[in-house]
Amino acid sequence: MSDKTASAVQLATIIPGPVSEDGYHRTQGTKVLLPSGEELPRVTEIQLDAQVGDVWRAVITCMAHVEPISAAAEIRCAGTKLSWKERLLGRVCK
Repeated sequence: MSDKTASAVQLATIIPGPVSEDGYHRTQGTKVLLPSGEELPRVTEIQLDAQVGDVWRAVITCMAHVEPISAAAEIRCAGTKLSWKERLLGRVCK
């Protein structure tokens, strides 16, 4: 084993999905566990790679979860003139 292997840190455990009727492990049902034992959510892709005499390396792709926010926006085309009411409201609301 190389020096890189001796100092490697385990970041995740990949558990293959159940064996199908034809004897193969299907991708659906595969789990990725973190060192805490917690399952990594929203995994969309796992790529395994290895070099001769080295350890397996995995690239794990997950979908991000973003909390929704409320926002208001006003979109205007360049050169559009405002009516007197819109100009007045712009001054009052500032």
